Amino acid sequence: MSNVEQEADNSKRNSEESDVVLKNQQMVRVQQMDTVEWIQQKRKDKDSADGFAVRTSRYFSQEESAGSLFIQTQQ
Repeated sequence: MSNVEQEADNSKRNSEESDVVLKNQQMVRVQQMDTVEWIQQKRKDKDSADGFAVRTSRYFSQEESAGSLFIQTQQ
């Protein structure tokens, strides 16, 4: 194999390796974006659940207050 052929072969191999590296980097980026989206969704879910818990707690606190007021007025 001549030097020119070896250089062409090496160049082709390097190009293929670069393509593989680029594809791997792209896959990592996609996975990172998916992870970020997953985390954001979990935060939204948690915020929503926390908000529901606060609203529920307030609702039951109001009911208890109203109930004790009702009991006091009945006595």
